[in-house]
Amino acid sequence: MLPTLVSGGMGGTEVYAENLVLHLRENADERLDITVVRGRQPNHFQPVNTSKTIYRDNFRDITIDAVTAGLTHGSKAWAWLNSTLRRHSIWSDIESAAGGRIDIAVYPLSAVQPAPRGRTKTVSIIHDVQHRDMPGAFTVAQRIYRKFTYERPASRAAAVVTVSDFSRESVISHLRVDPTRVRRVYPGIDTTIFHAAASPELLTEPARTMAAGKPVAQALLFFPARALPHKNHARLLAAVAKLRERWPDLRLILSGSDGEALGTLPDYVTHVGNISAVQVRDLYRVSTVVFPSLYEGFGFPPLEALATGATVVSSRVGALAEWKTEAVVFVNPSSVESISEGIEATLQRTVTKISDPTTVVASTFNWKTTADEITELLVNL
Repeated sequence: MLPTLVSGGMGGTEVYAENLVLHLRENADERLDITVVRGRQPNHFQPVNTSKTIYRDNFRDITIDAVTAGLTHGSKAWAWLNSTLRRHSIWSDIESAAGGRIDIAVYPLSAVQPAPRGRTKTVSIIHDVQHRDMPGAFTVAQRIYRKFTYERPASRAAAVVTVSDFSRESVISHLRVDPTRVRRVYPGIDTTIFHAAASPELLTEPARTMAAGKPVAQALLFFPARALPHKNHARLLAAVAKLRERWPDLRLILSGSDGEALGTLPDYVTHVGNISAVQVRDLYRVSTVVFPSLYEGFGFPPLEALATGATVVSSRVGALAEWKTEAVVFVNPSSVESISEGIEATLQRTVTKISDPTTVVASTFNWKTTADEITELLVNL
């Protein structure tokens, strides 16, 4: 069930959902009959309509126009209200397109909407419960939305899947879900894109343009993240400003949406907005990747960067504390001094490198393994 997925949206949950569907489709297990349900992409409201794409007999991908996907909190709340009020008609359309009753509804985007009906079992995939761990970062309305779409469904779900041990412990602690029903399944890293290059010093032309056409040097930092408060842009900017006293050529590239929230940036900082995965990879390969986040349920960018052979400076909070490798410089995200010291260690080239980074990352974070584990969970539910 992907009714709130905006295709191409930049975020960990969008990356997870798209890749999980792709690998379930590529490795469709004969024991399962899968129907992927998407909401209509953002636009004006339209009457109920169903379109369907069949990839093979036991795997189909449908769009339900009765539900509109969205990235903003307001659009998600509207989608939830609409899917709640029209739940029975929406499920009738889904079952008609699927060719029969749905036995298990899987929700890879944390939010359960539309809620299942009848005897349909629920598998809720929860990426984090940040609204419980950091309630001050959410409005009352946002916490209420998550209560109805995350918390209540999780308490009734046949199974809950989390993307890290950290998220699993948070779900058990905050939502009081029976631990025997909560399973951690790591996501994968797409190493067909994020892999080490034979000539990592070379940039593709789009990446060179994003780097403002200047020569790429060791003194280039890259932070791929939406400009959300917990991503900690303010402390990173302060750390870079401090470092430029000793490293005057140091430059920072930011990517992701909501850049306007950062205000006016100094001339040594470039914000490139949402860019493609290939462009992100190219920037990983020629920069020190910094990720001083205050909270992560999983955290794709540091692992993607490691797979390309990049040097990574990261906080060690939430799920980021689970990645045990000497190739990451871990810092205290609450300290500008710690962030600047971590970055300077990479500039001085005192960081351990992984000899075969792509293979090392893929050995633990592999999308086929993720899809296989989810498949076995569903078959045995």
